[in-house]
Amino acid sequence: MKRRLFIGLSAALLLAACATAGGQSGLIPLWKDFEDHPKGYFGQGPSPRAEDFLAPPPSLDSPRGQSDMAVYRATRKLEGSPRWTIAQGDADLETPNAPKLFDCALGVSLDIAAQPVLMRLLARASDDSDEVGRGAKEKYLRKRPFLIEDGPTCVAKADWLIKQGSYSSGHSANGWTWALILSELAPSRADAVLKRGQEIGESRVVCGVHYASDIDAGRLVGASAVAALHNNPAFQADFVRARRELDAALRSGPRPPAAQCAAEAQALAVRPY
Repeated sequence: MKRRLFIGLSAALLLAACATAGGQSGLIPLWKDFEDHPKGYFGQGPSPRAEDFLAPPPSLDSPRGQSDMAVYRATRKLEGSPRWTIAQGDADLETPNAPKLFDCALGVSLDIAAQPVLMRLLARASDDSDEVGRGAKEKYLRKRPFLIEDGPTCVAKADWLIKQGSYSSGHSANGWTWALILSELAPSRADAVLKRGQEIGESRVVCGVHYASDIDAGRLVGASAVAALHNNPAFQADFVRARRELDAALRSGPRPPAAQCAAEAQALAVRPY
């Protein structure tokens, strides 16, 4: 999985902590282990290993493999459409604002300064999700669809995409990891949040850089990571703090622009496959 840098997240979170240190000085130690991005909760301890529980990817001549290629061909027709634009936005999970993909689903504008623990929790969980799926990507080294049959992609055909295995989808795993966590933190918004988490994975098919079966496998990776995280004491402690932050935001936080959410809903109204 391409390393997620979350550029600037540590600095932004530290500034938020310092700004509220008078009332929340206990937050400051949360950032002592930052380097360029937050490390996951699993550390050197045990965690699920996707290479041990995922079935192998379907072969190209199998019914599922043929279906994967049919979906790839059909979704090339989405190039330049509003759904294509959404997929381009969903591809960027490297910035500190990546969880804002869920703003419209949650009905609130997430902000690093206002929800520092939540944003850090999601960043760390993303790192853990990557760790769970890494072994399967290295084990199977499935060639991405555009390497089998050339076609347009919504992101550049970068060297890391070409060299890295397609199975399972890390973006799908990350999107589903975040959706599961956020739906538990905000149960009143669970349906919309889970739908948006699915769409982040589907965007990788729209993009032409993953097969549909990669997306399904990615959700299994994300689900296994979240299940393991709930047994992690550090995650459990941050989860309680993150819930308080999100509860406050849902009560009185700023709302995302209505026009933005309407356009997003229209683009996502029809599933791409």
